[in-house]
Amino acid sequence: TRFARKRLPFEFGILAPMSLQRVSDQGAIFLATDRNLYATDGFKMTVLPSNVQKSLQDVMAVAKAPFCSAFVDTASETYNLLFSRLSSTYFDGILSFNYRTGEFYRRVYTGYEFLRGFSYRQTNNLASQQLVSANDKKVYELENGTDDAGTRVTRFYDVDWNQYGTPGSKYFTGANLVFTRSSNTQVKISVATDHSSTFQFPRMYTLKGRSTTDDNVRINYSVPSPLYASWIKLRVEMFHYGSTAQVELQEIEPNFIVTSATPQDNPNQAYAQRA
Repeated sequence: TRFARKRLPFEFGILAPMSLQRVSDQGAIFLATDRNLYATDGFKMTVLPSNVQKSLQDVMAVAKAPFCSAFVDTASETYNLLFSRLSSTYFDGILSFNYRTGEFYRRVYTGYEFLRGFSYRQTNNLASQQLVSANDKKVYELENGTDDAGTRVTRFYDVDWNQYGTPGSKYFTGANLVFTRSSNTQVKISVATDHSSTFQFPRMYTLKGRSTTDDNVRINYSVPSPLYASWIKLRVEMFHYGSTAQVELQEIEPNFIVTSATPQDNPNQAYAQRA
């Protein structure tokens, strides 16, 4: 077998070797020594969007960054980086980046230390499964929210910085969220504005619904007074109080009072409107 080795035009190196993962025909993505994520096709280096980097660097523990690992879910076309957060001693954070669309989101599984991740499909007729191993000797299925003993995993989702189709400053008054009705579950919703790391106005809601015949539960989240901002991030924390209880978020619809529509400097800012 013949092979050749060449030096790529890149001033940094790979900080976390286990973060290097091939992403279909796009090449590979990895965490570099400047703690940014890069994609390479073997000829050039492309840094991932700045809002992806900020979402990671705001919360990632720098000292443990060399030990980050990643896995790729080819069905959902996402690169998933496992990292340790500043507020945790565990590798309980996952940054998921869709390398086709540029959308991304961040997940946190408090109290778990993940070691490695893997995605697979049992058959072509079934959806892919995201599995991670943990230091408690269990295997967890992430998107389904269970461990291999069938116990639901408490977690939260951040819906990334978003202008929701309304550029410029505006007043955020709240959001309507639709969940699948589920007993023995609660969600806590909070909001951050204009790239602040502080989430405000947390509110707890039950998802048991008014009737057992209801399929969905509609939550009307509101803030005490309108928040004047351009960028909005919603956080949904999910709590399960039974081994079979499960939280499923279907839709988010924010509410605004629009005051201006100033074009933004970065029209390619990635966002995820549904989590």
